[in-house]
Amino acid sequence: MKSLTTISMTLALTLACLSIPASAEPAADGIFYIKAKHSNKCVHQHGHINNNGGNVTQWDCVNQGNTKLERIPTGSGYFLLRFKHSGKCLTVENDSLDRGANIIQWDCNYDGPRNQTWHAIKASNSPTDPYVQIQSTIGYCLHQHGATNGNGDNITQWDCVNEPNVLWKFTPAPN
Repeated sequence: MKSLTTISMTLALTLACLSIPASAEPAADGIFYIKAKHSNKCVHQHGHINNNGGNVTQWDCVNQGNTKLERIPTGSGYFLLRFKHSGKCLTVENDSLDRGANIIQWDCNYDGPRNQTWHAIKASNSPTDPYVQIQSTIGYCLHQHGATNGNGDNITQWDCVNEPNVLWKFTPAPN
């Protein structure tokens, strides 16, 4: 009877260890299109590539993984934005402190580095206004450079001004 108990305990412990990943990624609180107010286009990883350094632009909101971002909470209202197609995160290139620094995708660091950690700032006091500024912990906001309307037009970081090309709406996207 003692050996049966030992075997049962060993089996239970083994199964418990198998069911918990050693380095689990945090769960997303949703999958979203992030739409620019001025163009109604989405944040988009240009070229649908999986490599680090892939550029981020605006594009029509199509049902593809490179226009869908998972919002990964990191605590205190902050989050990472992870592309569905590549599993890489929206990142300020080279941890730059400069206005106009490029936004790219890069391996996600779930410890929340300042060039990958974002939070949403309401654009107005109206409870029905869905638009927000998306500010990095560097201090600048996600910005569609030049307030243009074309597919493939670049996204950078810039001052958090109340302009339509710095205002974004999180819209639930299909999985």
